[in-house]
Amino acid sequence: MTREEIGWLYDTVVSIPGMELKLKLTTQPSRKLVLILSQIIDQAVARKKGEGTDLLSFLPEEAEALKELSKEFLEKAELTGLAQKLKGLPGQK
Repeated sequence: MTREEIGWLYDTVVSIPGMELKLKLTTQPSRKLVLILSQIIDQAVARKKGEGTDLLSFLPEEAEALKELSKEFLEKAELTGLAQKLKGLPGQK
């Protein structure tokens, strides 16, 4: 499939009725998992938009929403400072 076809497919999938409905999730992840998830989100969102064929490369608005969600999770887990210090390690972005 071409990049354009993949983009069309992703756009179709996220346009399905009900995809914009807000969910209330009840979960109790460990602080470790929150930190790992935050790192994964940061790495995925850091890729240049328009590169690759993954879902986030076609949905920049949702990528920004994921960054905000990650920030909220870190704040609730009281890990914001630690996450910032980890970003300052050599070899990190």
